[in-house]
Amino acid sequence: MWWPGGANAPTARPWPGPGADWATVTAIAARVVADNVDDSRFDGLTRTGVDEISWAKGYRYLTIVVDQAAGKVVWAGDGKDADVLGEFYTLLGPGRCTSLQAVPMDMGRACASATRAHTTATICWALFTSSSCSTKRPSTPSAGLA
Repeated sequence: MWWPGGANAPTARPWPGPGADWATVTAIAARVVADNVDDSRFDGLTRTGVDEISWAKGYRYLTIVVDQAAGKVVWAGDGKDADVLGEFYTLLGPGRCTSLQAVPMDMGRACASATRAHTTATICWALFTSSSCSTKRPSTPSAGLA
């Protein structure tokens, strides 16, 4: 999982404010996640979208998994290779992996190979990013190709 501090933190960071340091911010984020995020967010998943986003001028990536029925992010991992998405499927577990029916994604090999290795879901090659399609669809078929 990606955290705002530690090894995953960008090297040039703005100061979080007076009286706070990044260790404190990271501890608060970890506590909020521990108190409010549990595995129940994976219950009932049948359609997940997978996409990668870059940050830090394109040199660092996050793999994002969304529940397309609910339109919510259910998981994010540091990186964009098959092992990163494999972490999600491992966390999901074999029972929930068999419940997945469709996984829209871009045409990258890493996401497809991890999905094939862990699920029997249909891979849907998306014309637009799968994380954005959970919240809004392009107004025209070509709008997602830009």
